[in-house]
Amino acid sequence: MRINFSSAFAASVGFGVVGCSDFHVPSTSDIQFTSARVVLLNFEFDSKIVLSSNLKPDEAIQEQLLYTIGQLNDISTITGKGGVGRLDATEITNVRNEPLPNGKFLFQYHAKIPVGWSNIDNIPTSFTFKLPLDFTFLGSRSFVKKYAATCMDLWSGHSGLTSDDFWYYYRPTAANCKMDDSDIAVAEANVSLSDESTKGKYPEYDMIWKDGALNVIVIFGRDEAGSTDVTDFGIAQYALFNYKLRHADFDVTLKPTPENIMLAPGAESPDVEWKGVFSDGRKIRINTLLIDNPQNTTSQFDTRYSDLTKSADVIIYNGHAALGDNVRALSRKGVFVPGQYTIVSMMGCDSFAYVDGFMAKQRALLNSDDPNGTKYLDMITNVTPTNPTKLSGAALELIRALADPSKPKTYQQILSQYEPDHFAVVTGEEDNRYQPGQL
Repeated sequence: MRINFSSAFAASVGFGVVGCSDFHVPSTSDIQFTSARVVLLNFEFDSKIVLSSNLKPDEAIQEQLLYTIGQLNDISTITGKGGVGRLDATEITNVRNEPLPNGKFLFQYHAKIPVGWSNIDNIPTSFTFKLPLDFTFLGSRSFVKKYAATCMDLWSGHSGLTSDDFWYYYRPTAANCKMDDSDIAVAEANVSLSDESTKGKYPEYDMIWKDGALNVIVIFGRDEAGSTDVTDFGIAQYALFNYKLRHADFDVTLKPTPENIMLAPGAESPDVEWKGVFSDGRKIRINTLLIDNPQNTTSQFDTRYSDLTKSADVIIYNGHAALGDNVRALSRKGVFVPGQYTIVSMMGCDSFAYVDGFMAKQRALLNSDDPNGTKYLDMITNVTPTNPTKLSGAALELIRALADPSKPKTYQQILSQYEPDHFAVVTGEEDNRYQPGQL
């Protein structure tokens, strides 16, 4: 039996994919990415799980594998910076079950997960996962109750964890974490380099500039919903980014609308449009938007965003990933049109793990020449928690690179300009065709 995670995985963790049964879901054989500081690895292992029924084990296996996120992203391990897996691209094979004397069922399976690994100087050859074993209704909750206080990231400051979020903070290597063997499935993963990494891929400069304009949407999410204080890092980065646009250093003078905004507009100006014309007549428009988070937006924002996305060449989200909920919520907003190529950057923590293929599916439905949904879509995500004080800088680096088609940069060159603690990757670039001189 083979399971390739798709809509079932999405539903089990709140991904909300609609009608994906007829859509090609990527597997580890065709997930490709490029990066300046991250390497793509395959983690392959055998594991097991106890369930109360022998029907539809896929959703429970998917929930169990969420616990790999906390372990892979544990920067306190000897591996250093860590990484995160692309769970929607996991391959599950050789699923088999047997009844247990207590009326439960033991399922065994083989898993292969593509992992973005940020410590390229220390690539492991093996990795030990400790996964919760009993995923019956009572079993999964008992596991959290028993271990949440001692087997968690002590630096997070979180308490009162539940089965909905413990997986992210789960740290079985913590000094005070003592686990009973009967509570866990120990999975020894073999780690190998993936041969799916690409090099020398460019953004599709010709598709971006075919209409003579670069249209960009940059969204900042508040750290705390409803905040108006400039000490809120989301507001602070929004204000800093607007200030940098006023003093843009890429051969264009940008003028804001409204005109009478502050030097570094913050919460009092949550929607600013910057426009400019380059010396050769090319145009640029950058819309900066401040919101609480993509799950909590106003109808005014949704209408505005839908209008802007129709012509957007670049969409950048800087803010909390909310364990994937914000990433997925924004993915489902906007209105896109056939033939519109867009680079989507999701700079929330560990966003590489939370991409679920929805945007690619929509591109495939819109474009008959794009069955995989990647011809008109490149996505930039990250494999570690982001540094919130550097979000405005990363956004500006991407815009600066795209604004000068006379000196095109590869994605690796662009990402190398991000701050060193931004471990960003690009997916969807494998079918990019642009080469310098094609404009």
